Amino acid sequence: MKKRRLLCLAPVSCLGLAGLLFLLSCIGPKLRIDRESFARIEIGMTENEVIAIFGAPGSKNDSEWIWKRVKNRFDVVGVDGSDQDSPVLTFKAWVGDGVAIQIGFDSTGKVRALFYFGFEETRLNNARRYLRLP
Repeated sequence: MKKRRLLCLAPVSCLGLAGLLFLLSCIGPKLRIDRESFARIEIGMTENEVIAIFGAPGSKNDSEWIWKRVKNRFDVVGVDGSDQDSPVLTFKAWVGDGVAIQIGFDSTGKVRALFYFGFEETRLNNARRYLRLP
């Protein structure tokens, strides 16, 4: 009797989990991490202006993720506007489906460097990134 009950509960549990994941993906923030948003970023913008364009704040952890996951597997389009007065930059990153954008902010919180990384991502790595797994 227990086996029969387990056999009935397993598909129902899987369906419930799939429904929950679908619901979470629908109600999550709508990020605009793409080439069009990247094109709107300009040297000298504030971090708040960048956040308004992408729809969420960047992350230092995502900046590390870029180098761990996509190094040697991306096309880079970089624009560097840093000057000698502000050599130390704090980098933050925004990662989307097949896109990673890394932006360097100076000590005043203004954009000084920006990079666009386009890459192909396996489904497993996509799930890892979505679930924030290593």
